[in-house]
Amino acid sequence: MLPEPHIVLSPMLQSSSKWTRPSFTFALLFMRTAGRSGFPAVAMLICISLMLPLNLKGQQAFSFTQYMNNQVPYNTASSLLDKDGALNLSFRKQWLGVDGAPASVLLSGSFPLVKMRASSGLNIIHDQFGVEQLTSANAFFTKAVRLSEASYLGMSVNAGVKYYRVGYSDLDPFDVKFSDDLRRTTGTAGFGLLLYQPERYYAGISLPEFAISKQNSALKSQNNTLYVSCGYLLGDEDLKIKPAMMVSYTEDLPLLADISTMIYLKEQLGLGGGVRTTGEISGVVTYFFQSNFNLGYSYQTGVGTHTAGPANATHEITLGYRFGYFTRPRFL
Repeated sequence: MLPEPHIVLSPMLQSSSKWTRPSFTFALLFMRTAGRSGFPAVAMLICISLMLPLNLKGQQAFSFTQYMNNQVPYNTASSLLDKDGALNLSFRKQWLGVDGAPASVLLSGSFPLVKMRASSGLNIIHDQFGVEQLTSANAFFTKAVRLSEASYLGMSVNAGVKYYRVGYSDLDPFDVKFSDDLRRTTGTAGFGLLLYQPERYYAGISLPEFAISKQNSALKSQNNTLYVSCGYLLGDEDLKIKPAMMVSYTEDLPLLADISTMIYLKEQLGLGGGVRTTGEISGVVTYFFQSNFNLGYSYQTGVGTHTAGPANATHEITLGYRFGYFTRPRFL
């Protein structure tokens, strides 16, 4: 049997270790707009600490370009931001036309428990890269505690299972050396904290998948990813602006930061972009239908690195549905 691999699924080739000029510009814009609009001191402190110039390169357990539009997979406490509940489906594909290229599918759903000021839901993520596959499913429960007239603290817990497979037999079904596939299953648990004001801001920290047991090195790099995120929404019905940021740290790997800004026109069309501290940039477009549906597309590519160009681009499509009648789009 072949030795167990130690490969991270859905890898973004991280080659840059410098804080990029676009990253600094987005960070400066975020601090100025948030500071002038009454962003709470605690939330501001978290965001500023994330913007310090760090040597950043690494890989995440899972990564989606449109993280700013669906934070639930990273921090389940953010499900409290949506009082109606929602279902979201995302498909991410790298290196189109290349057999075995990284691909990810995400299904997340949250359902409000209004009388309890709580929510519950489920996240399912499937990653595939060549003959490697990783599937995880987590159920969560989130409770909100009122801190003031407008602000809340959300606390969430989740538990689930993770299944990892390396299909050696797919390489050559007629070679006995590749007849033994590698399969591993492990339990996971996690938590999330979120300071927020509905339709205004959020700042949170989470550890969504902490492995209950580590029986092999193949799953090690997929465990214990810590996420810190914040976002702010300002504007009116005609024009809304949402700067957001997420920093992740995976055990034994350096930090990784994503910074983005979305602009929403007439509460129907969203346009935006983002930068990653490893040298990628992205563009995002989202359209909100009157029937509670929304559809999004993003394009991500490297800049000035060996990952630059259409051949190494990442495409992502999202489809969302919000429950309830006459529901307005949710932008935070």
